[in-house]
Amino acid sequence: MYNLKILKPQKIQTSSLSLYFEEEGHKYYLIDREGVIKHTLPSVSQILQTCLVSFYVKKELLAIAAARGTAVHRATEEWDKFGTESGLLQLKGWKKFLDEYSVKINSVESCYFHKEYLYAGTIDRLVEIDGEHHIIDIKSGVKADWHAVQLSGYNHMLGLKYKRGCVYLDKEGGYKFIKYERDEDHDAFIAALMIARWKGIWNPPKKRGRKKKSTS
Repeated sequence: MYNLKILKPQKIQTSSLSLYFEEEGHKYYLIDREGVIKHTLPSVSQILQTCLVSFYVKKELLAIAAARGTAVHRATEEWDKFGTESGLLQLKGWKKFLDEYSVKINSVESCYFHKEYLYAGTIDRLVEIDGEHHIIDIKSGVKADWHAVQLSGYNHMLGLKYKRGCVYLDKEGGYKFIKYERDEDHDAFIAALMIARWKGIWNPPKKRGRKKKSTS
């Protein structure tokens, strides 16, 4: 079993704090009972960007890909929560995956944070497939090596209790379901955490006194 014992935990009390996700800017905060921000948390994506994710792509192409990914996530979320149809062919692929694997969805777009190592992330789906619990990430692009490490970061937040997989949705209404099972993925995420701390994105300071309403 892999763990984070090689990293010293942050010495703060989190039992009285709640996680708040600010969709604009994709930011995570820990707030107290009165809604005052106490800590800003780096996301799994931010951590991976420090050392694993390459950005040798033109900014305009990244913007197009991000917009497509947002539309696909919105369409699949609306379907899973409300049964709302969409004209996106990627939704057709998602529905095929749900049907062909007899997926039981337990959680949709839920935010979590690691209570000792103070990072956060939004998990697309927590599901059951053949009686086994999985973390599922929905992708509208092509497979990349860092996807496995991203899922490992989510799994650490949940105590490494889940199997991991990505569902890649294409423009023709098809899909590929790829499972990630290498223990080395956990090593890679731990290494990314250490580099994130070294680079100083670990729990960056935030001005006190700003209030947010808790979503929990």
